[in-house]
Amino acid sequence: MPKKAKRKKYQKSEINIDGNNSQGIIYENQDLPTSRVREFVVFFLLGILLGLIIFTSVFLYSFEKKYQNLIYPGVKIENIDYGGYSTQELKKYYSAKNGVFKKIDFIFSWDDKLATVSADKLKVSYDTDRIVKQAYSVGRNGNIFDKLFTRLKTGIDKKNIPESLLITTDVVDTYLNGLAKEINFPA
Repeated sequence: MPKKAKRKKYQKSEINIDGNNSQGIIYENQDLPTSRVREFVVFFLLGILLGLIIFTSVFLYSFEKKYQNLIYPGVKIENIDYGGYSTQELKKYYSAKNGVFKKIDFIFSWDDKLATVSADKLKVSYDTDRIVKQAYSVGRNGNIFDKLFTRLKTGIDKKNIPESLLITTDVVDTYLNGLAKEINFPA
């Protein structure tokens, strides 16, 4: 093992100068093992850094495993948090929520004429596939740094996704064209 460098420390000593009983002060070298202290500090800091890297890696790996097929925490749809839900659970929820449209009627009026049509007949529904895809893709797009930043930001600020509706335009157009024939009068 190579000999380690030692830092010099100077110690104060009094001596007789020129034999005239006049005294002076000189400093003598004294070796101190400061390189060992420096080594200890460097290795200690490297150990802390390595420990933080390992801890962060284990935390991110376990987080990724836990939410492998689930929506990340902090993802909201119309201000309701669905973090931890699977895509199947979310599809099932919105399929059940589509039942509301069977009870809704649209009323079209012009002058004294009224036309009522049910939302079910117009095939109005939540765009379940789009909602689920948007919720699941939060924190899963981009490079590794984008993903990590989005997950962290979503955990703090929450990500709100709006609900979207599907309306079959062919059915609406057919219905409104038939209604227009009844309402329109020649000029």
